[in-house]
Amino acid sequence: MEQWNIRIGRLIGQLGKPDFPPELAEVLRSIASYDNLIAYAYRRADVPLDLFNNYAPEDQEVFLTPYQAGAYILDPFFEAHRSDCPTGFYGLRELAPDRFFRSQYYKLFYARTQLIDELGYLVRLDGETTVIVTIGRRLPSPRFKARENQDFRRFTPIATALIAQHWGDLARKAPQDAIASASETVPLDEIATLSHDFCAGRLTERERDVVAMILRGYSSEAIGLHLGIAHGTVKVHRRHIYRKLTISSQAELFALFVQQLPAR
Repeated sequence: MEQWNIRIGRLIGQLGKPDFPPELAEVLRSIASYDNLIAYAYRRADVPLDLFNNYAPEDQEVFLTPYQAGAYILDPFFEAHRSDCPTGFYGLRELAPDRFFRSQYYKLFYARTQLIDELGYLVRLDGETTVIVTIGRRLPSPRFKARENQDFRRFTPIATALIAQHWGDLARKAPQDAIASASETVPLDEIATLSHDFCAGRLTERERDVVAMILRGYSSEAIGLHLGIAHGTVKVHRRHIYRKLTISSQAELFALFVQQLPAR
């Protein structure tokens, strides 16, 4: 207990200073081991801003480059930001759609990162700005145990309060100042709606709704529940989508989507 109090005191002492993120990383590591930590700021009109990460240089191209180039728009944590999920602690598995781990996005992005589990503190700074600090485990590490998950969850009131205090000024900065270090990524106002507006000239509004949910990893059953339509109707929409786009699989649908992302 004494060592814990010392760590928290040291962390509080770094508020507003450059050493706060690495100090937070060490406090979280004292709760349970993890392989990677990253802090992102999301603002509705801007690309994600990498606030801090502990990735090795060789991992930058695997984790950060594709994510900021557009992969983030299908990320469950980004969707939690967009859907006004309240401040709190969340696991990837509680945020992800029911077929997320079988989706092409998971296979092509998460498979490359070898992430096997991810937990995160989501902090809403205002109506448009969110900071999310996630910790992850990669193969061959095991998933976080229930006890470890619970220990991280118990730290939520302290973690979220300190994160809000340290990065709170992001909500007050002008957008161009807040995203200065992310200037080479694809602007969100160009791609935030692409998963819905994908092939707008060839698909109906409802078909684009279905495509957006397929890309994020929702099953036909879940799509029907979310859109208030029958499971059979969703299947009909899928057949029409594939026929209109002259494809025959979800993999081909994802490939088409990736091809139409704006070039960097």
